[in-house]
Amino acid sequence: MLGHCGCGAPTAVDLFLNPDDYLPLATKHSLRNVLDRLLLVVQTAARKPLAAFGSDVVLRPRYRKSLIEASIVTNAASFSQLI
Repeated sequence: MLGHCGCGAPTAVDLFLNPDDYLPLATKHSLRNVLDRLLLVVQTAARKPLAAFGSDVVLRPRYRKSLIEASIVTNAASFSQLI
């Protein structure tokens, strides 16, 4: 779950970009615990591009992919601080 594209970041990014998709997962507590933590990571990763490039950055074609990559790195960095 740490530092690779299978870590759940793509799912969390998709939920971040489409919050309505979260509702069906809300009753699955074990999955929700993981996704909630990853959503915090995605929100943190999303702040930098917004600050640097403005709100139009979300319209760029590779925004989702770059947000996934930034989320993976952010997740790995936050996890390594716990060790």
